[in-house]
Amino acid sequence: MQDTVGAEIIPSIEEPTWLFKAGISKGKNHDRQDLGIILEPNATIKIRQEHPDYNGDVTLNLLTNDSKTEKSLKVGSEWVSIKTDVSTVPFIETPYGQTDAMVEYQITGDVKILTVYDKNTTEKDFFEEWDANDGEYALIKGQSFQLFVSKVDKEAVRNLKDFSSIGELVEHYEGIFAQYNKLLGLTSTATDTDKLNQNRYFMKADKNGPGGAYYGSNWTANSETSVSMWLQKNSWGALHEIAHGYQTGFDGKGMYTGEVSNNLYAVDYQYSQYGKEADKVGWLFNYGRKDAVEKELYQALIKDGKGYESINDHRYRLILLTMMQQKAGNESFTKMNQEYRKLASKDGFNAANYQLPDLMNKYYGEVSGYDFTPVFKKWQVSTDEIQGKKNRQNEYQAVASLADVVPESQLTAARALVDPNILINSNFEMVGNQEIAPLGLKGNVHLTLDVQDITDFKGKTILIKEGSKVVKEIKLDSKEITIENMPNGIYTLEIPQGEKARYEFDQQYLYVKEKQNNLAIKFKKIETSNLVNQSIQLLGLGNQQFAELSTNLNDHQAILNISKTTPHSYYKGIKYATIEVRDVNDQIIFTKEIQGTNATVGKEIIPFEVGYKLFIFHDETKNRLKSSEKIIDSSKKENSFIMTQYGLKNNQLGNNPEHQFVEKLSSMLDKIFDDSDNMLLLATKDQLWEAINSLQEPNRTYFLSEYKDILN
Repeated sequence: MQDTVGAEIIPSIEEPTWLFKAGISKGKNHDRQDLGIILEPNATIKIRQEHPDYNGDVTLNLLTNDSKTEKSLKVGSEWVSIKTDVSTVPFIETPYGQTDAMVEYQITGDVKILTVYDKNTTEKDFFEEWDANDGEYALIKGQSFQLFVSKVDKEAVRNLKDFSSIGELVEHYEGIFAQYNKLLGLTSTATDTDKLNQNRYFMKADKNGPGGAYYGSNWTANSETSVSMWLQKNSWGALHEIAHGYQTGFDGKGMYTGEVSNNLYAVDYQYSQYGKEADKVGWLFNYGRKDAVEKELYQALIKDGKGYESINDHRYRLILLTMMQQKAGNESFTKMNQEYRKLASKDGFNAANYQLPDLMNKYYGEVSGYDFTPVFKKWQVSTDEIQGKKNRQNEYQAVASLADVVPESQLTAARALVDPNILINSNFEMVGNQEIAPLGLKGNVHLTLDVQDITDFKGKTILIKEGSKVVKEIKLDSKEITIENMPNGIYTLEIPQGEKARYEFDQQYLYVKEKQNNLAIKFKKIETSNLVNQSIQLLGLGNQQFAELSTNLNDHQAILNISKTTPHSYYKGIKYATIEVRDVNDQIIFTKEIQGTNATVGKEIIPFEVGYKLFIFHDETKNRLKSSEKIIDSSKKENSFIMTQYGLKNNQLGNNPEHQFVEKLSSMLDKIFDDSDNMLLLATKDQLWEAINSLQEPNRTYFLSEYKDILN
């Protein structure tokens, strides 16, 4: 038996670090180059990298349609060998960099030609060669992907049901990638963080893959012997798995989006292709079962009072995110991704500082002119108070889900009014007041002001606004106020400060939905600046956030928000994390164990005061217990803290909370100096006064003097 020998140049490509730094994998290790051959069982390939200018190893993959029979090998300048057990195709993973590699190989055993379809191949020639060689595999190449096909699928590829040709199949996937790239904000003409990457996806079958299909670091596959999923025109599985590579570092931070946000790409594609018919042929409304989906979602959110996390259903969460993105416009989603990549490319970037709800609230608002703060509040998703204040200062128009401003008995009429102008329709599609005004719905409002001293607001008024338009002024002369005949909708409340004290208000928006509506507004004196507040994120498998603990000393509480039912599947039934709080007498007032599976999603309010102790255990603290502030000892599985008037002191680290507080205050004031429109100052001024007044001398005098111009 004569050995087969050969050599191949392996061209390198530019590494899209601007994507990877932003947490976008986008086929990171998928791109690979075939050697044009199939190795038969019991063949041995001897191989080395011989380009003198290439430093480092390359990786040889021996691929099949079954991950259990596949092999890989690092290849350097010395000869290495590997033997096949089954028919397999050798690939070299495409190196990143500016220098091409070159491999030289010798094969002992039987080989066949790997038949390849690309833009220069006719379908007739492709099948003639595949039939003649009788190869176990073939490869279909596009500009953005490669599809690895086994002989099991030869006749299905020859007689495609949904496409007239292989070329049309390739064009179909190129169209998907093009639309996803546009939504992510990538173009071939850009030269910065919006530059389109060169690496291609690798799509295949894997009969021993997890679930029905998966997206992995080396390829994406359906978990079958056949690539049937990849041969269908309306394949939700294909759209879903490809989109996993487009998810970003902000995913899962502040709200669960792991198996949800990728589907925003898939939904956008299906509705762009099928229009409203996608209700019947798409996944969003369960392939035509829209009435049942809508009924269940209404029950969960409106009647049962659940939020985004506690509904614990990927389809329901996707509907909500889809409605928000639709109202804000795709341009808003694209802008958010583009700006995040810019942030991630800078030195010192810390992803923990950028929570997804805050990014959405910021960029969706800036681009669309809508304020989504009340929507997040309805969803029971926490957002940054400062961003909400900036949205109101900018007089963005508050929006709401239709079901939150129209009574159930009027939803049919409301849908008939607004649906024709909206592509994707739902009881939870988002509207402004003017869109439902033709319904002529009105209601009365009873306002209860929970304030200790109403005389502190003597002569002052609450403004009820639609964006910049003041629709009503309410004098603050009583703790109980009735407003009659308010048109249904969502309104922004502009509440004045008191004469003697500064306050925060727990309600900034007014919903008018029913004939009679009630709203209680709690006036909370600012006794502790929110700059004292801190948060700690607990990450699990895949570095996905599953819980967050945040402090709020002004409200005398800590909040534990658990957002995933399965923090880490490898810890099934085993303790993965615990949170314990003790009071000043060292008595346990709260304890929670979180196992790797079956965690209870939801939010818990914990009493928390100066002098209270906090203990956080995480079995993988080193990389998975995070904070934007330097308060975590990553070398210890358990971190213990004591709450001070300036923040958490880690007993192991011995950090100085007052020094860190001063640094945060200085940073905030520097940002205000750089804020040309003064929106940040307007949103934070009351908190800054309280922060400065809490300082010890000489810091207090220094800040009052140094920053007197902006404080006044």
